[in-house]
Amino acid sequence: AYARRVQRLSPSRVESDALLAYVELHSGLPLENLRPQKGRNGDEALEHLRPLLAWFKSHFPYNHPEEVLGNVRPSPRERSFDASRTELQRCDESGRIVRFPRYNHLRKTMEVRDGRCGEYAPLFLQLMRALGWRARLVVDWTDHLCKDGRISDWQYENWTHPPSCER
Repeated sequence: AYARRVQRLSPSRVESDALLAYVELHSGLPLENLRPQKGRNGDEALEHLRPLLAWFKSHFPYNHPEEVLGNVRPSPRERSFDASRTELQRCDESGRIVRFPRYNHLRKTMEVRDGRCGEYAPLFLQLMRALGWRARLVVDWTDHLCKDGRISDWQYENWTHPPSCER
């Protein structure tokens, strides 16, 4: 399972190109400004990423369940997109019970645009890698994921936590 997850977090060239094309189409941001460049210090590099972070947060809304009733096995269709589990959530307003599959599939996450850190941290991690940044996934074992980017001033390199999906 670990090897499969690492493989998913290392996008192929085709996946990277598709992700960058998606971002360029939907964000309108010039990709060249988002890539790491020599001569930028850490603060300048992070400043150049802020428009991408703002777009990501608005384009991929964070799922705030009103009431989680529990988890069920994903359906065969949900499993085909690497859903690890499916939450049942109740809407306070309508009382309706809805399924929230926890997808681990890049394209499905981009399609449904409904997730939390488990969906969005790997997506943003792949985006940072596709742009040329060194990035890693951080797991804190409390059912939370985030990603760190290597923001460098080319003299001192530090990992920083660009908040792409946290509120």
